[in-house]
Amino acid sequence: MNDFLLDTSALDRIRALHRGSGSALLRKVIELYLAESRTLLDSLRFAASAGDAPGLQWAAHTLKSSSANLGAVELARQCGELETAARNRALAGTIEIIQKIESGHRDVCAALEREGA
Repeated sequence: MNDFLLDTSALDRIRALHRGSGSALLRKVIELYLAESRTLLDSLRFAASAGDAPGLQWAAHTLKSSSANLGAVELARQCGELETAARNRALAGTIEIIQKIESGHRDVCAALEREGA
C-alpha cells in the first residue's frame, strides 16, 4: 500500500488498543470515519458555496484531525491547507482544494475499506 496515501502504522496502533478484539475496534473506527468524513465533505462544500469561512475552517480542521488519526497523511495535509485558507478568509480557490480533498478522500476510503475487511 502507498504509505503516502495511508500510513498503516496508525491503524496498527488502533489495533493494539484492544488485544484480541483490535481488528473489531479498527473496523468500528473505520466505519465511523467513513460516515462522519462524508458528512464533513458535505459541510466543506456547503460552507465554501456560502462563503462561510468559520464553517469551512471547522469542517476542514475536523476532517484533518480524523484523517490524521487514521494515517491519511496527505489528506490531512490538504485539509490543513484549506483550514489555513479559511482562517485567513482567503476563500478564492477553495473549490479546487475541496476537489483535491474529495479525490484523496475517495482513495483513502477505498484503502480503509480494504484494511477493515
